[in-house]
Amino acid sequence: MCCFGGADHRTLFVTSLREDEGNDALLAGRMIAFNVPVAGPPSAQFGPPGA
Repeated sequence: MCCFGGADHRTLFVTSLREDEGNDALLAGRMIAFNVPVAGPPSAQFGPPGA
């Protein structure tokens, strides 16, 4: 999964959903952040406005 974050939405957060113990086990269940040159969409607010 991935999502944009940070104050300017220019940080891309990527999470690993892999559960097996193969050669990629080092990154299994990790979150990695990348600085990207474009901003992601604004965050959606859950709940009623102003809550």
